[in-house]
Amino acid sequence: MSVGAVIEAIVLPRIRSSFNNDIVIVAATVCISLSMLSLVYIHNIYVAMITMAIFGMAWIVTISSLNVAAQMALPDWVRSHGNKKPMFIMSLMGSLAGGSLIWGKIAKVE
Repeated sequence: MSVGAVIEAIVLPRIRSSFNNDIVIVAATVCISLSMLSLVYIHNIYVAMITMAIFGMAWIVTISSLNVAAQMALPDWVRSHGNKKPMFIMSLMGSLAGGSLIWGKIAKVE
C-alpha cells in the first residue's frame, strides 16, 4: 500500500489539474472498492501486492482530495480553525479501523 501511496503522491498534482475533484474522489473510491473486492479472490502474492499498490494509490488520492475539499468549503477567516486536523484524521482512521472490525466479525467463520 505504501509503495502505491508514494507513487500517487508524485502523480497526484497532474491528476488534479486534469480532472474535477468530485470525479477524482469517485474514481478513487471505485478503485478502493474494486481492489478490496478483488483481494478476496486473489491467491497469488504478487498479484495481491499489485492490487494493494493500486489500493494505496486510491487511498492517498481519497484522503488528500477530501482534505482539500474540507479546506475549500470553509470561509477564509475560519479555515485554519474550522478544519480540526486531529478530529478529521481520527474520524477517518477510526472509521477504517471500526469498519475493519465489523467486517472481520461478519466474515469470521465459526
